[in-house]
Amino acid sequence: MFGRLPALHQALVILVGLAVGAVGGFWAARAAELPFGGSVGAGVGAALGILLAYAAVREPHHEHPHRMRVRRH
Repeated sequence: MFGRLPALHQALVILVGLAVGAVGGFWAARAAELPFGGSVGAGVGAALGILLAYAAVREPHHEHPHRMRVRRH
C-alpha cells in the first residue's frame, strides 16, 4: 500500500500498528466490561494491528508476468 519503504520505516509502521491495536483492543474490552476483557482485548487488538500494518507495508509479488503475443500480418 505504501510502496517500497526502508526497513526502519516498515518496522516503525508495524510497531505503531501493534501499539494502537493493543490500546484500542484494551479500551474496547474494558468499555464492554467483560471479565478478563482487558488482557484478551489487548491481545486481539495487537494481533489485528500487526496484521493491518503488515498488509500496509508488504509488497505484492507477481510471480509470472502475463505476456501477450502480438501477431503482425
